[in-house]
Amino acid sequence: MNDNDKRVMKTKQSIREAFFKQLAEKGIERMTVKAILDDAGLNRTTFYAYYTDKYDLLEKTQEGIMNQIIRIKRDNPVGGGKNLDKTEQYVRSYFLALFKYIQANHQVLQLLFANQNQIAFLKDVTHGRPEFYNHWRPVVSQVPGIDPRNSYAALVGVVINFFFEGERDHFKENPAKIAGVLADIVLRYLR
Repeated sequence: MNDNDKRVMKTKQSIREAFFKQLAEKGIERMTVKAILDDAGLNRTTFYAYYTDKYDLLEKTQEGIMNQIIRIKRDNPVGGGKNLDKTEQYVRSYFLALFKYIQANHQVLQLLFANQNQIAFLKDVTHGRPEFYNHWRPVVSQVPGIDPRNSYAALVGVVINFFFEGERDHFKENPAKIAGVLADIVLRYLR
């Protein structure tokens, strides 16, 4: 089965849309695969061709989002600035891309956060995904007097808090403004 086949992509999108609807209405524990399929207009055989159960669908959805965030990371390196001005430009660019993605996908992200242990997610980003730490290592290792892993954990905490604060105003804040504030916070510790 080719995941890039347009029919497969359309079927998976229908399943995800129905999944998000059920997630919003019932949460992960109370939703059923049957309800997802009824909303999607698909049969069980189709669902089970792609997913083992609703938890597998949740996990693969989260993994897809994490892959998008990894792509943002890959496309927007933060290290390598020869001076603070260049580092600031890289950091702003990264945060701008990240918060544009968050703003465009905030409803899905909110549903996933509401149905997942937020502490587990934070641990995954800070400890379970070394590629994120490695992405930020050139920057956080420059913070004087603080272990780079602690600097990174503080950075992740600030970013996550911006996400939760954004929830309150339905992500209406301009991503460029958020990127600027976050870059200013990061650069303040490097000066």
